[in-house]
Amino acid sequence: MSTPTNPASQPTTTEPQRLIRDRLKADLARALKARQTATVTTLRTLLAAIDNAEAVPLAAAPAPVNGRSHDVPRRELSAVDIQAILDQEAAECRSALSDYQRLGLSEAAAMAVALSLIESYADWLAHAQLPPHGSVVVQPR
Repeated sequence: MSTPTNPASQPTTTEPQRLIRDRLKADLARALKARQTATVTTLRTLLAAIDNAEAVPLAAAPAPVNGRSHDVPRRELSAVDIQAILDQEAAECRSALSDYQRLGLSEAAAMAVALSLIESYADWLAHAQLPPHGSVVVQPR
């Protein structure tokens, strides 16, 4: 006989931080199939930033023990944590866009598309209202 799990202790897929990760992965798969390299790069960057924030600091990781797994549970990020990550990525993108425009570089257009994509996710998370499915994948120029 199995013991029922406590639903409060299980992460639900309705939490904004879970939904945004799921949406990023779904949009990444769609962008890969559509060969939208700028969108793929931006989505991979966002997922990597979230993954890096979930990593446990080395000082907090337990010492390895012979015969035991060296894996440690990853940190659980809140919606506020993910919003901060998205805001930081948008700020970096905004700064790069400003530099590219000032220098007259052709990469400014791609950076503007990336910034728009990042801001769409940040806006959704801030308002907890998911954009229509597939609407964040943009066509390359």
